[in-house]
Amino acid sequence: MERKRILIAVNQPSEIVELREALVVSGYETKVVDNGVTALRLCREFRPHLIFAELDLAKIDAHHLLRELKSHATTRSVPFVVMSRHRSVAERVHTIELGADEYITMPFDLQEVILRFEIIFREIDASTSHPKRGTRGFSGKLTDMNLLELLQTLEIGKKSAAVSLQEDELEGSVLVKDGQVVNASLGNLPPEHALFRMFTWSSGTFRVDFVDIYEERAIQKPTSELIARGLSYRERWLNLTRGLPPFNTPIKRPEGEPKGSVSDTEKAVLALVNGDTRLGELMDKTQLDDLTALQILTRLYSRGLIEEAPQNGLVPNGKVRINGKGAPHTPDRLSRLIVEFLAGEKTTETRYNPRRTDGSAQDADKSHHVHLNKSELLMIRAKLASGT
Repeated sequence: MERKRILIAVNQPSEIVELREALVVSGYETKVVDNGVTALRLCREFRPHLIFAELDLAKIDAHHLLRELKSHATTRSVPFVVMSRHRSVAERVHTIELGADEYITMPFDLQEVILRFEIIFREIDASTSHPKRGTRGFSGKLTDMNLLELLQTLEIGKKSAAVSLQEDELEGSVLVKDGQVVNASLGNLPPEHALFRMFTWSSGTFRVDFVDIYEERAIQKPTSELIARGLSYRERWLNLTRGLPPFNTPIKRPEGEPKGSVSDTEKAVLALVNGDTRLGELMDKTQLDDLTALQILTRLYSRGLIEEAPQNGLVPNGKVRINGKGAPHTPDRLSRLIVEFLAGEKTTETRYNPRRTDGSAQDADKSHHVHLNKSELLMIRAKLASGT
């Protein structure tokens, strides 16, 4: 799983050195800034999973920063924790009413702060794993229907949905409103880059939840154009990766000097290689577009300038384990599912909210969410295409 990113905004960064070190040891990636203006900018660039801000922050205080973040669709769902030396109940209540998730008084206990962060992340993970009762949708394997085919299906039906995808240890999402792609998220990649990276996923799982989408558009191109470009992009990607090991394979440079001519760009890529760098991480570190990076890596690998690093134990095979199988669907049940899918009826309004819900495993079992196999997925597409 990707490391959670935490942005800390505090007037005196020296006061939270120990906290930052403790967070790093706990596996979090952290950045520290000393004013609200820089914090606001980094919220867009660093894309934190959680923000920890001092109330009386310089330039823009925490209340102002919180209002700004809640007013933008791309940041309104990011957990916001306030630290303050103010101990009044009124101040605490006011901060929570503005939308803060926690209010921590200073000085604070390191372990308590980390525990509170972990609780927030666990609640978010739980809401993702167990959506609220009433959520409709379907799930399946990317080997049966990849993201391009999913978007074609949603575009034909002019559906609004949150699409969650998983391949190996990577998790991403795509938001679609009335059949048009609104936003995409994968690590800290820009939205369109994230979308095209997920177009290449050929294994793993997906989940489609039919929900109302209120996000502002971060991707402006129409879905039809994205699909057309994505088909070409995916084909080129697959051709380039055929000669490479899996992306989770550690890569190293062989002993001795490289034989033959090596371009400056290739030298720059080789300089990034060490025995702990996995192939996928190396591609991201190059700062090149994906296809250019793949071309260079393919050349280096075929010439023996990079090779798989030996490991203790087995290299992960990159396969995603699917826990259980969807219940078999009789023709009558499948027909009913398709009718419900096309009708777009909801017992309750469901808005996309990646934050907390009061869902539970029991509620998840009662949700209108089914696992479909390939033939059933294709039947839904056919129904949408025919308009029946």
